[in-house]
Amino acid sequence: NKKVNFLYLGLRKPNKGVFEYLQAIKIVIETGVKNINFYLIGASYGISFKEINDFILNNNLEKNIIFKNEFVTEKEKKEFYKVCNYAIVPYSVNYAGGAGALKEAISYGRPVLSSSLKQFEMLADKSNSISIFEVDNVKRLANIMIELSMTPADKQLKIRENAKNFSNSIGWPSASEFYKN
Repeated sequence: NKKVNFLYLGLRKPNKGVFEYLQAIKIVIETGVKNINFYLIGASYGISFKEINDFILNNNLEKNIIFKNEFVTEKEKKEFYKVCNYAIVPYSVNYAGGAGALKEAISYGRPVLSSSLKQFEMLADKSNSISIFEVDNVKRLANIMIELSMTPADKQLKIRENAKNFSNSIGWPSASEFYKN
C-alpha cells in the first residue's frame, strides 16, 4: 500500500492548530495505521521549537513526522506540495486571518483538511476537495486522515483532480505554474 502524505506548511502560530495536528497524529499512530507520513514544515512564531519538539519526543512521534522548523523557499514549497497528498489547515477558533494557506494548497492542486472556520467553510461549499472538521476536534481530524489513508488510489486521484479543477476555475495562478513545471 502506497504511503499517504499529509502536509502542514506555513508559519506556525499558537492559533494555527499545530498542537491539534500533533495530537491528531498521535491518535492516528496509536491506531496502528502504517501507511501515512506526516510533514510539519515552516517557521514558528509565538511557539518555540522546543515546545513542538518536546511534544514530538514525549509522544514518540519522531519516526512518523518530517519536521522542518524554518522558512522554506518557494522552490522547496513546490516540492513539498508535489509529495503531499493532502494539506492540513487545522486553525483554532481564535484565528481571525484569511484563508491563504487553504487557497495556496488548493492552488497547488492539493485537497485540504480544514477546521470549520467561516472563511474556510465558504470555500469548502464551492469545492469537492476540502474536508471540514470542527475546530479543535482532533479525533475527527485523526479519523479523516485514517479514512483517507484507506481510500483507493483512483479515488484519491479524483479528489486531487477536483482540487486542481476548482483552483483553475477560480484562477489562482500558482496552480497553472505548478502543473506546467
